[in-house]
Amino acid sequence: MTTTMTTKSSLTTIRQAFDGVPLVAQAVIDSPIGPLTALATARGIAGLWFDDQTHHPGALDAPVDPRNPHIVAMKRWLDIYWKARPGRDPSPCEVPLDLHGSPFQRAVWKALLTIPFGRTRSTAAIRI
Repeated sequence: MTTTMTTKSSLTTIRQAFDGVPLVAQAVIDSPIGPLTALATARGIAGLWFDDQTHHPGALDAPVDPRNPHIVAMKRWLDIYWKARPGRDPSPCEVPLDLHGSPFQRAVWKALLTIPFGRTRSTAAIRI
């Protein structure tokens, strides 16, 4: 038996979120835990996925350009993140983000940006 659940966050699919959004670049970024695909608009990073994750959007309608400034900034940030030590925390403000999704999804992502580096929060502790 297969059950399909609909939640607030799944009401807007990745394809719907990017419908009509001019995508300017994509590139694969190697990481210690597997390859990631970064997606950029003219305003910033619009998506970052593990290449083998279940909900990867599949083929993206954006040129491959690992030299795009937003993708370069994302790669630099991730390199710092993987090597970070206490006191040398990478700030999420160092990479311009261009978040697309439902109002609920954008609210969750903004709340996640307030969690200090290296810390966790329960779902109940996050105010949306």
